Amino acid sequence: LEARDPTEGRIAHRPAGDNGCGYDPLFYVAELGCTTAQLPPDRTNAVSHRGKAVRHFAGLLRECLARGNGQEG
Repeated sequence: LEARDPTEGRIAHRPAGDNGCGYDPLFYVAELGCTTAQLPPDRTNAVSHRGKAVRHFAGLLRECLARGNGQEG
């Protein structure tokens, strides 16, 4: 299984925010008007590519298991 779910954003001119890690202070999400480091953790997880991809993967896994395509062993 493979899951991808990108988040559109731009590199900010300067870091902003104290939450998150890595590039979060520089990752500006225009539709939210702030960097991901300026969001509370639960909101970051809701919009981040990692959070979206994990939710997408979970859905794919549920579908696969419901069809009986799980692998044993």
